[in-house]
Amino acid sequence: DEDGESKPPWWWATALVSIAVWATFNPLAPVQAESSGPAEQGLSPKVTIIVPTLNEEKTITTTIQELRRLEPAAQEIIVVDANSSDSTQRLARRAGARVVTTAPNVRGRAIQMNLGAKLAKGDILCFVHADTRVPQDMVTLIRGALTEDTACGGFVPLIASRHRTYWYTLTR
Repeated sequence: DEDGESKPPWWWATALVSIAVWATFNPLAPVQAESSGPAEQGLSPKVTIIVPTLNEEKTITTTIQELRRLEPAAQEIIVVDANSSDSTQRLARRAGARVVTTAPNVRGRAIQMNLGAKLAKGDILCFVHADTRVPQDMVTLIRGALTEDTACGGFVPLIASRHRTYWYTLTR
């Protein structure tokens, strides 16, 4: 584990998907009626998928391949690696992701997510763990959920014995 702490057994089987909106939606910004994002212009917002990694060589190829098969496709897939000691970076590049690396000895999922967000070109950012399996229409689902002035995000455990979903909503 990158924190050096032991996680409970269910942690490793849990896929967390976080959705964040960058650039076209800022819940802290004042509302401006004349704002004209992609949806108001009749365009589909572009989606960037960001995958923070650290020693994920066992799962990264499958994850990137699945993300590249999304219909419709995401604008870009960025892997932000925390200096893995295995072949995570090479495998992610080979699978078709843009790979960036944090500074040496700089680790932490938040740092990786922030770096990916800074480099992203999409209107909507989707953060996915390296072992996450997503529905093939994820881009459509995300766009649909974010067409209103509400941003939804969630953490969904994919374990049959855990039937909890944690949601938060930001509105403007």
